[in-house]
Formats: sequence, structure tokens, C-alpha cells
Amino acid sequence: MKSRINTALFLVLGILLLSSAAEADRIIPVGQVTNRVRVRHRPDTDSPAIGSLRFNESAELLESLPYWYHIKLDNGVPGYVSRAWTRKVSEAEGDGEIVRAGYWKIGSPAQKELDLKAAAQVIERYFDVIALSWVEQENFPVSGRALLDELGAQWAALPADLPLSCAILYRTAIIRACPESKNIKMQPLETAPDETPAPIIAFGCFEAPTNKSSTGIDFLFGVYSSPGNGEQSLKSLDKAIADIRTANPSERDVLVAGTFGVSAADLQDSIEAQVRTRGAGSVLDPKGELTGKIYDHLFIADEDMTVESIDAPQLLDVRSAAASPQEFYSKISDRLPLLLRLRTTGPDDD
Repeated sequence: MKSRINTALFLVLGILLLSSAAEADRIIPVGQVTNRVRVRHRPDTDSPAIGSLRFNESAELLESLPYWYHIKLDNGVPGYVSRAWTRKVSEAEGDGEIVRAGYWKIGSPAQKELDLKAAAQVIERYFDVIALSWVEQENFPVSGRALLDELGAQWAALPADLPLSCAILYRTAIIRACPESKNIKMQPLETAPDETPAPIIAFGCFEAPTNKSSTGIDFLFGVYSSPGNGEQSLKSLDKAIADIRTANPSERDVLVAGTFGVSAADLQDSIEAQVRTRGAGSVLDPKGELTGKIYDHLFIADEDMTVESIDAPQLLDVRSAAASPQEFYSKISDRLPLLLRLRTTGPDDD
């Protein structure tokens, strides 16, 4: 009886937390802003500026006023920005001004079944394009096709045949494959001397057109799947990034995602890209509790070339998608997904 009560309480709390997350909005500059918006001490144009909100940053919304937003910057400083030059993230997502890209490793070592409906609900709620990798087990082959079927006709996948190791799913109303990239490219990298299975890099070119711009944005998105862990999994990563660039040298926006088995700092020491994953941890223990380890990452190969990104990739705590944290671990995943927001308005840099 006590267990049922605890489960019910978790479900209620999960619903409340998800509702709160939906209501706790963030503020970004509008697409016409190319540099920054002044943050003022008071809601008055004569008030001195105490900071700024850059084009690729967001701030926590504290209060909405008739002509101003009361915000808190990431450094903790509160202030006011003009509503004429800013807007809510939820509104920008709703009309296609923002694309939500993500990465998620689905499954767990002890898993015997996958709650497809719950996994699909997480993807549907939080993402427009998401790179996925699966936990591969002989007794539990995760069905990418079944997950795509659960999402419905408004979603598509590259590659269409959805191999076991990894794939990229996208919402067709917002994202489309580039004309020259009708199917994802999957290729094994060099085999290790000890004949360990070679890592695989799967990648494709995607476009996010917008009604407000004739161009929108386009980008290369790759998911790196390696059978190794830690340093072993990083040996072929630079080559993987180079292969993505070689496939389309004119496209400078390159996103790479995967489970690397190392922290953001250790990953950044091994590659040239800047890794800025934020969150309390991506790895869960068998009870579904956070371990504090962040081994899953989504990064931009060259941030100087990708001006469309907003903030750093962040981990999403979506454990309330299951009846309890332990059930999330056993039926959905032992990892939390990552989210990176990209603008579709403003100038595309390539």
C-alpha cells in the first residue's frame, strides 16, 4: 500500500513539475537583434543599463509587465528588457523561430522492455530533431521503427531503415532533409588493432525553413556511436568530425552528439571543439537517481561558425515520464536527454 502511495505521489509531483517547467519561461532577443539588448535597472528607457542579453543568450523570466520583461541573467543579476526587442522562448518555439535539437541514449543495461509510449511522449514534447542511440543487447533489441511508429506520421527518420545502433528523428513540419542528403550517411571508422568493433558516425544534412525568412538555417547533425568507453571511445572522434565536414565542405554548422563516457572537461581536452554541457548529471543509477556524472554530450564543432545556437546544451530531467525514477531507469533509459536550441531567424552564416 505504501509503495502505491509513493508511486501516486511521484506521478502527481511529476505532473506539477512538468507544468511548472512549462510555465517557467525564458526570454531571448527577437530575431532582428544582431548583437545584444540592454538590460536596465528599472523598467524605464532613462534607467541606466546594468548588463546586456546577447543574441545567442536567454534569461529567466521573473515577471511580465505591459512594456517590459523583468528577468534574471545567468549571472544572477536581475533587470528589465524592452518587450519590443525580446520575446518568450515558448512563443518562439511555437511559431518555428526556434528549433529544438537533442540527443538521447535510450535503454539501460538491465532493461527487458521499453515503454515506447513514454519515450515517444518525451521526444514529442521537447524536441524537433533528435539524435538517438540505443543500448544494444541480444535479449532486448530496441526497435527504432516501433518508436517512430509511436511518434506518428508527423515524424520521419534518417536512415529510413533505422539500424540498431543510432538514428536521427525529425519533425517534418519544422525540419526536412537537405535536397542533397536524402538519406543519412553511416560509415564505420578504422577498426582497432585488437579487432574491437569500429565506432560508427551517422550524419545527415537538415534544414529548418521559416515563414519569416527565405533561408532559415541548415546544419549537419551527426551521432557518434562507439563500443568503447572513456578514452577508448574518443580515439576516432576527430576523424568522425572531419568526415562530417568532408561530406559537405560548404556547410559550417556542425552538431555532434553521443555517449562518450567522459566528462565535458575531459572530452574538450581530447578534441578541438568547445564542450559546454550543463546539468546535474546525465547518468542514472539503478534506482533512477542522478549520479552527477555527465557522459552524454551534444556540442558544436566550431561555435564561432554557428551563431544560431542559444545558450549551452542542457540536460532535461524527464524522469516524471515514468511512474517513478526507478521505473524510468528500468523501462525507458538510464540516461537523461540533452537539448540545444537553434534560431531559424536572422542571418544563416553559410
